[in-house]
Amino acid sequence: MRDADMAAPRLPRPVCEWLADQANAPPQEHGVPRGKPAEVSRTDPASAWSARTARGRFGYAFNVLIDTPGGVAIDVEASPARFAAEVDAGRTMLARADDRFGYRPKRVAADTAYGSAAFLAFVTDRGTIPHIPVLERSEQTKGKFPREAFRYEREQDRYVCPAGKILPFRGADRRAGFLRYSASPADCRACHLKRKCTSGRNRSVTHSEHEDVRELVRGEMQTPLFKRSMRLRRGVERVFADAKGKRGLTRLHLRGLRGAEEEFLLGAAIANLVLLARTDAKPARTRRPPPVPVPERIDHMARISRGRFEQSYYATIF
Repeated sequence: MRDADMAAPRLPRPVCEWLADQANAPPQEHGVPRGKPAEVSRTDPASAWSARTARGRFGYAFNVLIDTPGGVAIDVEASPARFAAEVDAGRTMLARADDRFGYRPKRVAADTAYGSAAFLAFVTDRGTIPHIPVLERSEQTKGKFPREAFRYEREQDRYVCPAGKILPFRGADRRAGFLRYSASPADCRACHLKRKCTSGRNRSVTHSEHEDVRELVRGEMQTPLFKRSMRLRRGVERVFADAKGKRGLTRLHLRGLRGAEEEFLLGAAIANLVLLARTDAKPARTRRPPPVPVPERIDHMARISRGRFEQSYYATIF
């Protein structure tokens, strides 16, 4: 999107909607403010560039809140095809379903993309147990000590490094939701484990302000009920598969976020109607017993198979 594209006398409807949404967008509430996207479509600027396919393309995310195990779609929200927008759509759907229908489930299941500390705290504050894998970034340490190598002492509110040095509380970034603990440069300079710990002057460890919620979810991940929720969550993929394979939502007909919302809402409504059209007492499908093998037929098939094997064997040799 160039400045010259915005200077046209008549702008398309999706561009006008996008400009209005940008002007009326509320301030960022969760996490750090997000920068402008690197790629913006000239014909549909509300969509987001997604590299989930081999070629990459602009698109929207079909977000659905489903009541399991019945499979009924409770709410639908369209968002640009980026993970941060999908998490925001999850917040919107949970809050809207509660306001409209009084729908407040006991447990909420989702994939790891929703496992940030802020979203887990949002779900917990609503009186719901999050059955969502915690989003861990401890492996992204470039070969250095992960945060798990440091022991946290809750009473003193400090970390202790593998060498026994103290990392006291140094400050907080409330917008990002992190607390920072750092060791003194003098301790790190004289430490024999410095090469394995950090390449800077001193080592810092971040601690989420919702760490208690993360610990709660880590404990839930070990329960059989959590594993059952993960199995039920796979049923959501049926809605997406039917929407793309049977209802043609791989390619949208309408541009703009409003157009995507209309098509996604119709797709979810059709999925609900299909569930309502099914009979409650479906007769069990009878399976025919396998035919009784006839000895003559078995001998005939054996001769054919043996002959094909010999032909292939000799063809391979010669």
